[in-house]
Amino acid sequence: MHYVMAGNDTDARDGLSVSFNATKMHDGFHLLRMTMVDATGNFGMNRTTVYINNGPPAQVILNAPDNVTSNSIAISWSMSPDEDFEAYMIYVSAINGSLGEVRQNFTDWKVTSTILPDLFY
Repeated sequence: MHYVMAGNDTDARDGLSVSFNATKMHDGFHLLRMTMVDATGNFGMNRTTVYINNGPPAQVILNAPDNVTSNSIAISWSMSPDEDFEAYMIYVSAINGSLGEVRQNFTDWKVTSTILPDLFY
């Protein structure tokens, strides 16, 4: 087994806190080992396993719009299969090819539809 030094906790007042950049690590399970040493040379060790996933999220399928009115539109999409789901972000733009602005943001992975109000054409 090969360990790489990820960092040092330099402030003992805030508990154990070490930051490291996981974006350069390959996806999968990694074993983290923490070694603690006090001023007299006594040491202790603890280990834990973490899962790193740096890949992009799986695409969801946006269904054809429904209930289109003069000022709103209903949209729906497939549920995200990702275990590390963070949010669905709905963008609206009046310019072709532009991402536009976030109009709605859902952090519940079970939400798969919404009505976009205040759209006028």
